[in-house]
Amino acid sequence: MNMNIYDTLEQILVEISVGDFEQALKKLLGVNEASDDLKSDLVLLSGRYHDLQKDKRKGVVGVSKEKLLQNQIINSVLEVIKYIKKAKPKEEENKERIAEISYKIGNEILHLKNYQIAIEYFNSVIETEGISVELKVKSLNDRGASKLASGDFELAVEDFNKAVQLQSHEAFSYYNRGIAFLKFAERDFKNATLLGYEPAREYCQIFNS
Repeated sequence: MNMNIYDTLEQILVEISVGDFEQALKKLLGVNEASDDLKSDLVLLSGRYHDLQKDKRKGVVGVSKEKLLQNQIINSVLEVIKYIKKAKPKEEENKERIAEISYKIGNEILHLKNYQIAIEYFNSVIETEGISVELKVKSLNDRGASKLASGDFELAVEDFNKAVQLQSHEAFSYYNRGIAFLKFAERDFKNATLLGYEPAREYCQIFNS
């Protein structure tokens, strides 16, 4: 496998981090490590994105359409990563590097509040065997944060629990789990108040203050 793919993915990560999806797409089009179907999809996606940029210059494009195409680009990067992982490179450093790139892209997407796609990237890291405990713990924490932001408190706590089990001296995992428990408590106090239990109202006011 051509090692240049890792450098290309690093460059794509940079383009995504600065919001230059057009350049990210151009680099994706030059990737050889992709299925024929994905390559065809990328050509079509490139045409749609080019048309979008023309419409954008005319001021006739909506934000939702641009966001949709950006998500498709991000998903295409993930498909490339999955394709590379299927090749099962023997060198452990290759596993670590592709997992690290996946984590970094997921982290950027988390900051863009695109939680579901971010979770897919973190899944890709967590499911990779032979990577460092530190990277797996970071991915569990960020996947948990994505689930927490999506309102999936129970699933978020599960990820934070796993992170604590893997690396009990990582303070951030405990902090994240504490935040999740607070979200649990806030929801329960609100429900108790709605059901007419007046002592719960005082605690609701604490969360709202």
